[in-house]
Amino acid sequence: MIVVMRTTALGMLMLFAGCMKNLQKDVIGGSVESRFGTYAVTERYEVTGGPREGMTGESAYAVTLRAMPGDSLVTIENLANSYTVQARWKGDSLYIDSRQFPYYDSFVSISGAGRVSRGGVSFVYFSGGPAGQITSVCSGVKIGTMPAGKIVVAHRGAWKKQAHPENSVAALKEAIALRCAGSEFDVRMTADDSLVVNHDPSYHSLPIETTPYARLTAFTLANGEKLPTLREYLRAGMEGAHSTTLVCEIKPSEAGTERGQAIAERVVRLVEEFRAQEIVVYISFDHAMLKKIIAMDPSCRTQYLQGDRTPEQLKTDGITGADYHLSVFKAHPEWIESAKNLGIVLNAWTVNTAPDMDWLLVRGFGYITTNEPELLQERIAQLAGGADKKQ
Repeated sequence: MIVVMRTTALGMLMLFAGCMKNLQKDVIGGSVESRFGTYAVTERYEVTGGPREGMTGESAYAVTLRAMPGDSLVTIENLANSYTVQARWKGDSLYIDSRQFPYYDSFVSISGAGRVSRGGVSFVYFSGGPAGQITSVCSGVKIGTMPAGKIVVAHRGAWKKQAHPENSVAALKEAIALRCAGSEFDVRMTADDSLVVNHDPSYHSLPIETTPYARLTAFTLANGEKLPTLREYLRAGMEGAHSTTLVCEIKPSEAGTERGQAIAERVVRLVEEFRAQEIVVYISFDHAMLKKIIAMDPSCRTQYLQGDRTPEQLKTDGITGADYHLSVFKAHPEWIESAKNLGIVLNAWTVNTAPDMDWLLVRGFGYITTNEPELLQERIAQLAGGADKKQ
């Protein structure tokens, strides 16, 4: 815990330092309202010298930066560890008296120049503990710059709270009503080449790929809807003025790669028929299927689900997003920063608890897929507004 707290303090300071090249005159002028606020920060660090020689690691946390009365004073509040420190800018360097930290006795003092992901600036600790140096790279994402729903992807629609059937048109409309960033749904193809929205390979014990659509419609969803076709789903998703993206998961075919690619082609052609390219993202566990989509239209947004390819490999493939299970990102935390640096969209599934949501939020994920969209919206709002409520 001490190690996390120590590196957390450094990360806070470097986050502010990274913004400072563009803020210096504004800070001294006392008007930086647009830049101060709550940030999700991720940090990797390495200690050289002193009693903590060789210590490395990664941390993530939320901080709030506020202006203070005076020429160049700044407060930095760590929301996880519940303390506040002050810093002062002199020229383009940030000076921090490390005796302010509650764990001062074990603090590794800093002096010299640091570099951050969005620029570099000198920073100096003084009155620190045992001599030593630490180098750190961190990046901060401001929370609350967009509506809370703009991170939330409703998994199979927003079905749970209102007891809608999963993948139903009603669940899609509920996600739109919640202003979710996206509503995810699953597509399969019937024996007579009808594209339908259903997660499982069977519907009422009938294998979808070997059953004609008319036979499947003999059974309704729990709310009375018939099994929706992709055409009906797209039409419902395009009704009205809203910004909810349709996150279309194309399920791999049990009949093999060739049929899978034929399904992908039919899906893309239908989306083009609706002129819905701007509101559709394609996701799949089938890497070859995504490659087929990219070959048809390189401008399509695609995200890979399997979790067995690095961000560098996705970039080479032309795939625009890493949509992996939460456990993959926890096993490979280095992929998070790598994806950000490469411009690969980050999405994680299926995230249904507050601690897991918070873990992703403070690491600056662009999207989080969940069965609990209302809870995720609450977590985003709380993290963004919690510090403001204290003022």
